[in-house]
Amino acid sequence: FLIVLLYMDSYKLVGIRTVLWVILAGALLPMAGYWINGHVIDALGWDFTTYSRYAAPIIEEGLKASVMVFLFSSRKPIKKPLDLVWRILDGLRGLTGLTKLFGDVLSYLRLFALGLSSAKLAETFNSLAGNAWDKAGFGVIAAIGILFLGHTLNLLLGIMGGVVHGLRLNCIEFFKWSLPEEGYLFSAFAKKGKEV
Repeated sequence: FLIVLLYMDSYKLVGIRTVLWVILAGALLPMAGYWINGHVIDALGWDFTTYSRYAAPIIEEGLKASVMVFLFSSRKPIKKPLDLVWRILDGLRGLTGLTKLFGDVLSYLRLFALGLSSAKLAETFNSLAGNAWDKAGFGVIAAIGILFLGHTLNLLLGIMGGVVHGLRLNCIEFFKWSLPEEGYLFSAFAKKGKEV
């Protein structure tokens, strides 16, 4: 498949050497995963079915992700041997960023907590309205008011919280994972006049 893509690459963006490195890495990763899984299954003492269902995919995909981060976290071209050393160091620094990625993914639990708190708030308003409904006369009017105002407030807070926290997570925490910092500095428009 990679050789067909290489043949169809009219812009010559990928060389044959890169394709061969990818094929070699693709062959070595399963062997490394097999070796690691063998040692981990012995250390954990799990049966093979449980291990292959729950632990092995995490180890194998984590290994693939780590190798890809290591290989592709640097954009420095390799022109001399020292460049290779710097590229390897960039790869190691990229691997340390995986812990930050884990923290960023856990930040999305905040959105789950917002939804959960919104559901609990709705349950509380329903309970208050139910208690007010049991009282005759003014209780029915109070129950309708509690339901209307409470659920309106809850809906508005839920929408605002979801939008604000979602934007914050996407724009601040995940911005560094997708977009490189490039461009030019902002300079305000100005009227340029001739000096006399």
